[in-house]
Amino acid sequence: EPLKVYISKGNSIYVRVRYLMGSPFEIMAFGGTVPCGETPVCENAIEAAFNEIARLERLLSIFREDSEIARINRGERSADPDVQEILALSAEYQKISHGAFDIRCSGSDGTINLGAIGKGYAIDKAVAILKRFGITCAKISCRSTIYGLGTPDGTSGWPVTIESPYGGEGFPVLLYDQAISTSSHAEQFGH
Repeated sequence: EPLKVYISKGNSIYVRVRYLMGSPFEIMAFGGTVPCGETPVCENAIEAAFNEIARLERLLSIFREDSEIARINRGERSADPDVQEILALSAEYQKISHGAFDIRCSGSDGTINLGAIGKGYAIDKAVAILKRFGITCAKISCRSTIYGLGTPDGTSGWPVTIESPYGGEGFPVLLYDQAISTSSHAEQFGH
């Protein structure tokens, strides 16, 4: 989808959506007094962030036979630093959660699937790219995983509503230089 530019309270808002990792990713970056006020800077930053997500998808997808994860699942090794980092993070989260978080998806055969951590990891890497371009106010979302960088003008954070699994009103939260990820049966059957 092409870059869209909106004006709100004198600031430019740059928005682009791309379908990656099986989901629509949206990046929204605010302009104004920050360097993002120049369209080429924002456009280049958003494009670079999407390119990073696409690069990680090529490494981490179980649906690509040429991905590093597919190679690992075939018994091969991967020396890629991002793959090593995400596997280390997964092991740490498995330990912290006393085994509740587990990237092995087929029991004891060792097959791994990074679906529970991959999008969040990709969003963290995309945020780092935006920061390198000087972006100080942005939101990256991919369905139920959202990162709020900085704050929109005059606010305490990025407003996000967590949908109630029981129907009715959701739960409002504010994100400031942090992410949130939710999973429920209402979002996807079986979660």
